[in-house]
Amino acid sequence: MILEPFQYFSPLSLDEAFEILTEHHGEAKIIAGGQSLIPLMKMGVEMPCIVDIKKIHELKTIELSNDGSGKVSSVRVGALATYNEIERSVPVRRNIPLLAKTASGIGHPLVRNRGTIGGSLSHCDPAADLCATALALDAQICITGPGMKTRVLSARDFFKGPLETDLHNDEILTSVFFPVSNMKMGYDVQKLTLGHGDFPVFIVSVSLHYDGVKFTNAAIALGGVGETAVRASECESLMRGKESITGEDIREVSRLITDRYDPPVSAELSPDYTREMLSVYTGKALRNAVQMVTG
Repeated sequence: MILEPFQYFSPLSLDEAFEILTEHHGEAKIIAGGQSLIPLMKMGVEMPCIVDIKKIHELKTIELSNDGSGKVSSVRVGALATYNEIERSVPVRRNIPLLAKTASGIGHPLVRNRGTIGGSLSHCDPAADLCATALALDAQICITGPGMKTRVLSARDFFKGPLETDLHNDEILTSVFFPVSNMKMGYDVQKLTLGHGDFPVFIVSVSLHYDGVKFTNAAIALGGVGETAVRASECESLMRGKESITGEDIREVSRLITDRYDPPVSAELSPDYTREMLSVYTGKALRNAVQMVTG
């Protein structure tokens, strides 16, 4: 398809980008990797002004943040970090391996070379891999506006609806902070696709924390079952505080998720099949996470 005419800007700094956004208020659209925006433009969605931020190098950094005692407290991932860069990042692999695993399974190599975390979260597709894992990891979204004013939102508060976030027209998602736990972690991500590298029908992202005695925290994030990615909080509470998570616990959680969440109907898959697969994939993710912790 042939793209409709549009204005193109390639700022070298955040200040320059904000000047363009202010001048073209309400008509400018940020592009990072372009893996979501370009297909929309090819479908005929009008984008009169594109602001390509890929040359703003300060948005590409992945670095550790320390607390007052010198311990690692979080990993800061710049908005322009690509899926491949996230997968291969030593700070990410050592401290938030669920994020690395999620990034490694997105699309095909060409997609992982171009797609960025900031672009994915800002696009906010309900079934996007990184939206679900950002929820599972309690990510904090750093947003910057004109005058370099910043605000930080939890992923829960940032996601508002299908392709809708709390990001204003004159703001840019600049980085994402992922808290780091000193506890033993179990994690996994499972997703149903129609073919290798295809976009998920649904995705299940799981994170468990174990202090040596009990599971202190449990996170189950689901993508593709609602208007945005969601946390299955009522199911998490069934595992939190337990000294062990049994096969029956996992089956009960899987049943609850099947009862309370409905993947979208598609021409390729029946509702009953999709719902059953949601139970199967949830159970598999939880079993793998528990096995990782308990050995």
